[in-house]
Amino acid sequence: MAKILEFPNKSKHRQISHIATPRSPKGSAILPKIIIYGINVIWVVVALMYPFLSWVLGIDCAFQFFRMLYYWNDFKVHAGVTFLLHFSVFAALAVFVMAYKPKDFV
Repeated sequence: MAKILEFPNKSKHRQISHIATPRSPKGSAILPKIIIYGINVIWVVVALMYPFLSWVLGIDCAFQFFRMLYYWNDFKVHAGVTFLLHFSVFAALAVFVMAYKPKDFV
């Protein structure tokens, strides 16, 4: 048979209710709301344009990849770094559209 453990009740523990949490004034909370609203607007615009942007950036990444292969041994052209930057923007855009979901966006 299994041994059943009893969880402690909240009444047994001493609760600290006299410590007040500091509250920020109402005017200082407006800036984070503006920033979040701006990010939500950017997300909506990018999400609506994502099918087109994914094609354009995919073609651009393929071009940069073949350019990187062509200039592989040329040290004057930094095609590898350019490809990595273009691909990281493409991947970041995909993650931003698919992972971020706006909350309470009107």
